[in-house]
Amino acid sequence: MMTFIKQHKTTAWLLALLAACGIAIAAADLAGNANKTCADAGLQGANTEMMTLDLVKQSESNPIDWQQERKLRKAIDAQDAKYQKLVAQAQNEIQGKGSVEAANREAGLACASDFKAASETYAAFWDQNNGITRAKLARQAGEARMKNAEMTFNELDSDRVAAYNEEMDKLAQARSEYMEEAKTDVSEQDRAAMKADLTPRINTLMTQGNTLVQNILSLIDQVKASTDSLASGDIGAITSCASTAVSGDGPMALLSPLTSLLDLVKSFISNLQSFSSDLESL
Repeated sequence: MMTFIKQHKTTAWLLALLAACGIAIAAADLAGNANKTCADAGLQGANTEMMTLDLVKQSESNPIDWQQERKLRKAIDAQDAKYQKLVAQAQNEIQGKGSVEAANREAGLACASDFKAASETYAAFWDQNNGITRAKLARQAGEARMKNAEMTFNELDSDRVAAYNEEMDKLAQARSEYMEEAKTDVSEQDRAAMKADLTPRINTLMTQGNTLVQNILSLIDQVKASTDSLASGDIGAITSCASTAVSGDGPMALLSPLTSLLDLVKSFISNLQSFSSDLESL
């Protein structure tokens, strides 16, 4: 009888250990997919930042040195091109190992800082030329890029996602203020060019955003399903082990940051819809 009890306890502990291992493996796999989706969202955000900067055109009421403007803008473009490559590298690293390598994380954050500095120089140029809404737009793009990098090159985290969401909302507000001014301060030819250039890009980003929403919803479903299946054993030891993992480093720990990421991407889509409406009203 005692031998049977010992065997039963041993079996229960082995099953509990297997359950814990299953949770750890599931969590690692889901975490990698969540980080990859976060990087995808970061790339979409960066493209939205640049598209917003592409709104800036010559002022009719206060014409400025456009060659100087182009020189300063090219400095921003150069940093963005570098950033895009680093994000692509981060996506590949996450695909292979589940997270971004430390060296690439450092490079991504440094590049974002350089982007912000170039944006600040560009904003200062517009400040000096009485382009207040243009300066605000440029400055906010730099702020958004910093939060983009902090989100994109790190593990998925609710606070970092929320911080980027806040900066993108501020960028959308700055965009609306500039576009209201552009109705009377940008030439009809430039306004037509803005519509022709940006409308298809907005549509592409909205399609990508909707795809991201579906990917995130799928990950959330996987988190819930993984948690339910691993925590539903009849043996008390398994349930206890699973419950501990679920409440700590298990799959359920991803639910909150994934929900924040979902909110971010939905906000992207809403802001793009507003962008499109503002563009149509020019």
